[in-house]
Amino acid sequence: MKTKGIIIFLSAVLAFGVAAPAAGQTTFVSVRVKALDLHRSLIGFAAPQVRTKITAAAQAAKNYLAQCGRACDLQKFSASDLGTRFGRLSNSELSLLQALVFAELVGDLNQLANLEMQDTLQKQTQFVETISTIMKSQNDTLMEIIRKLRG
Repeated sequence: MKTKGIIIFLSAVLAFGVAAPAAGQTTFVSVRVKALDLHRSLIGFAAPQVRTKITAAAQAAKNYLAQCGRACDLQKFSASDLGTRFGRLSNSELSLLQALVFAELVGDLNQLANLEMQDTLQKQTQFVETISTIMKSQNDTLMEIIRKLRG
């Protein structure tokens, strides 16, 4: 997941030319927030068939990232994929569609990260409950031994 995050971050910086925040460094979180804001503000203007193609392109990009490892060129892949889905595009249309695909991809990965976090928290909770049960059992056993010794 970290490799995918780095690849997406670098692609965002290249695709959007994101300005650095006040601290002087662009972070994945700042790029993700800007991408999601862009997606929310623009996707409403897209026709339903365009939204469907953008969603399909985002899914294809996610699959591409999962398969290619460190050798990913997301910008080149998305340009090719969008050209196939939409036909001939001007540079500005391609850039806008790439930004929307990227934003949708980031949103999908954000949801995936949230699900992974929930799963981790559930596992931690189960672990703590198991330890608690073991400790209670040990305490009950020790208390029973003490009662018998007193008895």
